[in-house]
Amino acid sequence: MSKRLELEALRADLAAVESIIANLDAEDFVAKLSFEARRDELLHEIKKIDHRADTLASVAIFFQGKPVLGSRAIDAEFASNAVAMYQDIVSKKLAVKETGGLAQRGPIPVRNASKLNIVDIVHGSFGFVLEEDDENGVPLFNSSLRDVVSEAGTVVEKFSSNNDEDFSRELEEIDQRLFSSVKKFYRHLHDNEASIRLVENDSERKIDKYGVERAYRRVMEADVSEDVVQIDGVLLGVTPISRRFDMRRIDVKDVITGKVGPLFSLEYLRRIEKDEQFIGRMWRATLNRKTVVRPGGRETHSYTLVSLDQI
Repeated sequence: MSKRLELEALRADLAAVESIIANLDAEDFVAKLSFEARRDELLHEIKKIDHRADTLASVAIFFQGKPVLGSRAIDAEFASNAVAMYQDIVSKKLAVKETGGLAQRGPIPVRNASKLNIVDIVHGSFGFVLEEDDENGVPLFNSSLRDVVSEAGTVVEKFSSNNDEDFSRELEEIDQRLFSSVKKFYRHLHDNEASIRLVENDSERKIDKYGVERAYRRVMEADVSEDVVQIDGVLLGVTPISRRFDMRRIDVKDVITGKVGPLFSLEYLRRIEKDEQFIGRMWRATLNRKTVVRPGGRETHSYTLVSLDQI
């Protein structure tokens, strides 16, 4: 079980034991000694777990609603699909980080690196604990997957937020594949009248039925698509550190501003070291274009610079 959940359970036990001790009769020495010994055991266990390394990815997914029968059972088809869909969100989030968020086709290149294992079943409502494989030992610093699991949880949470700005900002940043995975996940929860609680290494997120309904409505009304386009124009500026570019198109005379892809940034730095002049010259830019359709139908475009070829 994850460190966070273990500490939750132990602290709940400790609170119960301390309450019993506080309410014992003064003459009940035997019971007092027994419960004080139990209190000391719990304090020792909490201290030991609190100092344990917590650098691998861990997330507990608790389900509530129609598919759950109290704290003892859950619909198998619903649960297996929901866990697989959440794993897919984690895989897509890692792929976005590894590829710089550029449009991709074909198999996810880092799916094995993002794999989580079901290591426990938890009750309260009914849920599963998913953890990163530790066959190579516990690392000294947080694993990349631990950070990705936290980021995936943030994406899921912001789509359900009652703050429209949280959702709007997340929609602006999300890529096509990850949006598709989040959409499938929320449609699955909505269609099965289920809600979730996510407990990660250092955070907890509760998405109730209203949050699920809100997220479902948003993903069904919004859309994210990506394609690759080529544009001829004059390069006005590139800042590889902050990863921004400005380019004036020669066909319609407007200026395109956007992000610089990570691979281009490295290539740009290598070429500028050779005194190659980029700014003010004509280039054919290859761009990853993302189209976001927001609830209500408003459409926006954003661009990521992939490469430049001199005209």
